Amino acid sequence: MLYNAVSIIAVATLLNSPADWPPYFGTVADATTLRDFWGKYWHSGLRNPMVANANFVTYDLLRLSRGTLAARYLSIFLTFAISGAIHHLVDSIAGVPAAENTTADLFLMQAVGITVEDFTVWLFERRFAKVQDAAAARKHGWARVLGYVWVCAWLVWVTPPMSYSHIRYELDRFARPGPVGALIAKLR
Repeated sequence: MLYNAVSIIAVATLLNSPADWPPYFGTVADATTLRDFWGKYWHSGLRNPMVANANFVTYDLLRLSRGTLAARYLSIFLTFAISGAIHHLVDSIAGVPAAENTTADLFLMQAVGITVEDFTVWLFERRFAKVQDAAAARKHGWARVLGYVWVCAWLVWVTPPMSYSHIRYELDRFARPGPVGALIAKLR
């Protein structure tokens, strides 16, 4: 919401053009893979600096060659590790005890999920003789539906441990349903 407010002010005062303020979130239509969920759909507020730092370590410090599997996946894991560390720190400051703070695990599991997903796509493409056939098959409606199911299933599987600590320490006011959550809080 802050992003939208600042963008409206910046455009209204002619400091920026609308093109300088792309939507903070992408379209949910792009969220058919974990890679696209995090890379195209989810907000980009922290993504670019984290990717830049991960790439610095991968390509400049470690001097891995671009395009190699090692470089690709190290960069992905580092990006999510940095994100997990930042979110872990925020949760710690907000009062989640270290023993219950599973935020870093949640973010590292996203890198694991992307790795599993990439391997599955690789196997799928090997199954088809022509890569363009595989790419075309992935664009069909059934593949998109399967992709949404995969992304939802993965997120439902890995997110609850972090959410439990947020609910327990009341860090996320949106974690509980509105009137029902308020009633439960009053009954405690």
